[in-house]
Amino acid sequence: MPGKRRPKLERHKTTLPSITPRFPAVERQKTSVDIEPRPAKFTEDKETFTHVAAIEIGTSYSGYAYAPRKEGKSVAKDIVMNQAWLQTDRALETLRTPACLLLNEKKEFEAYGYEAEQAYGQLVKDGKQNRCFYFRRFRHKLLGVEDLRLNSHITEENGKTMPALKVFSMSFRYLKSQLLNELCLHGLDISVDDFRWVITVAGFSDDRTKQFIRRAAEKAGLPRRQIILCLEPEAASLFCQNLPSNAFSEKIPILKAGAKYALADIGGGLTDIVMHEKKRDSIREVSRGVGAKLGGGSVDNIFLQFLYKLLGDKIAEDFVNLHRKDFLALMRDFENQKRNVTPLTTTYIELKAPTCLQVLCQKAQYNDNLANVIFRSVYKGRVKLSSNKLRIDAVVSNEFFRATTVEMTKIIAHSLTSLKTARDVPYLVLTGGFAESPAVQEFMNQELVGKTQIKQVIVPPDSDIAVLKGAVIYGNNPAGISSRVLRNTVGLRIARLFNPEMHPPDKKTVLANGTEYILDIFSPFLTIGTRVPTAFVSHQSLTTTEPNQKKVEIDIYSSLGLSHNFVSDEGCSQLGKIDYPIPGPSEEPRPVFVDVVLGDTEITVIVIDKKTQLQTKYYFPPLKDK
Repeated sequence: MPGKRRPKLERHKTTLPSITPRFPAVERQKTSVDIEPRPAKFTEDKETFTHVAAIEIGTSYSGYAYAPRKEGKSVAKDIVMNQAWLQTDRALETLRTPACLLLNEKKEFEAYGYEAEQAYGQLVKDGKQNRCFYFRRFRHKLLGVEDLRLNSHITEENGKTMPALKVFSMSFRYLKSQLLNELCLHGLDISVDDFRWVITVAGFSDDRTKQFIRRAAEKAGLPRRQIILCLEPEAASLFCQNLPSNAFSEKIPILKAGAKYALADIGGGLTDIVMHEKKRDSIREVSRGVGAKLGGGSVDNIFLQFLYKLLGDKIAEDFVNLHRKDFLALMRDFENQKRNVTPLTTTYIELKAPTCLQVLCQKAQYNDNLANVIFRSVYKGRVKLSSNKLRIDAVVSNEFFRATTVEMTKIIAHSLTSLKTARDVPYLVLTGGFAESPAVQEFMNQELVGKTQIKQVIVPPDSDIAVLKGAVIYGNNPAGISSRVLRNTVGLRIARLFNPEMHPPDKKTVLANGTEYILDIFSPFLTIGTRVPTAFVSHQSLTTTEPNQKKVEIDIYSSLGLSHNFVSDEGCSQLGKIDYPIPGPSEEPRPVFVDVVLGDTEITVIVIDKKTQLQTKYYFPPLKDK
C-alpha cells in the first residue's frame, strides 16, 4: 500500500511554505498545441551510421529494405528492397515473405517464410507436426497482451507455447542475416554497426509492446543505440509524401501544403488509421490514431467458414485437421486468387480442389462424391466442381470481402466524426497489402464517398511495401514527422508535504523524523490529446527526502483520462518504475533532474544527478523478467 512505502521524491514546483527548494524550481510544461520543444540534457556520441535499414515483421508478411544515408535529402529513390521471395511452387513472387517461423523439436531455427510453410506442410503430411514448433501470424498474438513481460509466452499452431521474445528475436535475426548476406553477395563491405536499424510497429501498439519489440531486436544482435522504432501508418504516410514525380503523383491532392488526410494502413491482420496534415517539409498528426484487428486475414477466416458451409462440418473438420498440407495449399491458392476479386467480376474464382476432398466425401457420405456434396450445399449454383477445380462465382467471392471492408469503414467513419479535429479531413489514403484488392477499394468508395466528408479514396502504387520504404525514409530523417498527438495522460507519482486543508487525512504518511507526507500524488507532464513536437522534453526536478538515501524510485503513471489527483484513482495505472541509484549518497538532499522525452515513437527518460552530472538514459517502460 502507498502508505507503507518509503517516500522518495518531492517536486520542487510546490508552493507549500515549509519546503525550501535546494535548487531553482522548474515549471511544468503547459498543455497546449503550441508547445515549443526544448533540447534534452542528455548528450550522446555523434551518430555515425552510413546506411538505414528497415525491418518489418507484419501480421502476414515480413521483409526488409535499406538505403545509404543522405543528410538533408530524401532517400526515396535510393531504397533497395529485399530480393523477391518465391513460393516453393513458384506460383507467386512477392517482395515480402510470410511471417512464419519453424523451429525443430529442440527449439532451434529451421526455416522462415515460404520455406517454413513448405517444410511444415511436409511435416504434417508425415504426421510429425507435433515434433516441431510452427508460428504463423504470431505478431497478432502479441498485441493486447496484458502485463506483457520478457518471459511472456505465445502459442504455436499445435498448441505448444514458447517465450515470445525468442520467437521475435529469431525472426529479426533471420531478416538481419538475409540483408547482410545480400550485401555481401554484391561485394559491399557493410556491417551491422554501419546501419541505423528501423523496426516497424503497429501504430496503436502500447508502450510495453514497443519495448518488447525493441528488446527482441537487441537480442537478435542489432546495436541498441542504433535502433529506432517507426509507427507503420506514419511510415506509409511518409512513403506517400515521397512518391516520385509522375502523372499519378501530380494528381494527388495530399502532396500540397495544408492538405489534411486520413491514412488507413490495412494489412493481413491490422487496420491502422492516422490523420495527418501536410506541412511544407514535414507531416503533423491532426488527431489521435486508432486501430483494429481487421485485415486480409479476416477474409481468410470468412473463406474458412465458407468451406464449412460448403462441405459440412464433418468433412471440413477432417480436411483442416487431418490433411493439413492440402488445406494450407488451398489457403495459399486462395491467397493468390483473392487479389483479383473485384465487385465487377463476372468470371469464377478457380481453386484447385485437393484430391483428399474426394476421399473424405466418400468416407463421410457413403460413397458420395465432392460434386454432389457441393450441389446439396447452401451454395448450390454458386459453386461448382469442374475439371477438379472449385469454381466460385462473383456473388460469393465478393461477400468474402464485403463483411470485413464494411467493418473497416465503420471504424474509419467513426474516427472522422467522433474527433473534432478530424471533421475537415476530405481524403482517405489506403496502403498495405489488403489495400491492393480492387474489391476493398470499391467497397471503401461505396461506403465512404458521399456518405462521410471523404471526397476521394487514394491508393498509391506499391502500397503493399509502403511501410517498409517509408520506414527507411523515416530512419534517414525522423524530423519528417513534426508532431504527434498524445494517446495517454502521462505523469509522475510524487511526494508532497501533507496539508490538512488540501489533502484527505487517509492519505497522510508520517516519516521516522515526524514529517507528514502525501506519497501518491499524480503529477502529469501532459494530458491526453495534446499535440506535441517530436522529441519534446518535459523537464522535472526532484530531490531525495531522507539523509544518505541510496536510490529514488521514479514511478510513471498513465491514464486515458484528462486529470487525476492521486495515482490510486480509478483509471490511473502504473506504466513503469525506475530505481535510480544515487551516486555517492550523502547527508544533504540530492537534487535529481528527470527529463521525459514525449512525442517520439518511444518514451525515453533521462535522469541526471545534479551533484555528479552523471546522466543515465532509460527506454521506457522497463519490462519485468517474470
